[in-house]
Amino acid sequence: MEQEPLRIGRVARATERALGLSLSGEVAIYMEGRDLDRFSQKRPNDYLSYIQEIGAILKNPDFVSFNAEEERFVYLKNYYKNGTFTPVFVFIHKKGTPRRFFFQKMEFGSKQPLPEELSRLSFRRPNPKKDPEKD
Repeated sequence: MEQEPLRIGRVARATERALGLSLSGEVAIYMEGRDLDRFSQKRPNDYLSYIQEIGAILKNPDFVSFNAEEERFVYLKNYYKNGTFTPVFVFIHKKGTPRRFFFQKMEFGSKQPLPEELSRLSFRRPNPKKDPEKD
């Protein structure tokens, strides 16, 4: 029996605006059971946190791109740890009947060390939802 796909996010309006798109119809993003199984086998102790992080990247990417011909989004999030930035790419494509967006893959880029003059600094990501000036 085919497992129903898991909804992991949606194409956000901010993403549509940034790319000059106006999507009609279904904008939810799903993960197929086989991808979920692959994550659970590869990372049995923390696969749920990876899936949650994919949802967080979809919701708040640093950059996003869309290839209309392939109907594919690429989301990019940079992570900072121990003096290096690591880019994480999440690929989403449209497929099936009815046509819906699905997780395709996640790839990690190469770690980029900071220039020496910046290596002593500690970088933090501001959280706009917790901005005291907006409260």
